[in-house]
Amino acid sequence: MNDLGVNIFSLAAGAMFGILYFQGLWLTLKKLPNTGQPVLLTMGSFLGRTALCVLGFYLIVTMVNLEGLMISIIGFTASKITIVHLRSGGIKSWK
Repeated sequence: MNDLGVNIFSLAAGAMFGILYFQGLWLTLKKLPNTGQPVLLTMGSFLGRTALCVLGFYLIVTMVNLEGLMISIIGFTASKITIVHLRSGGIKSWK
């Protein structure tokens, strides 16, 4: 794969990790009021989401390189910004 293809793959992989992480966080927060063991749910969700992302970033580093890791972190951050924007209903005012 050429450099452009590797960079696009890294960006898409980072965005996918971000979507999985932050959608998992959103689901955890939605289920939190109805659970009998909130600490177990919170810690289990955190550990699972973090483990998946760390494993994914590790695979990016071993398959690509550190440049691919940086690009995937950009994708991760972009997905976070996008999810927060969509979940909050957008920016209503700039006060």
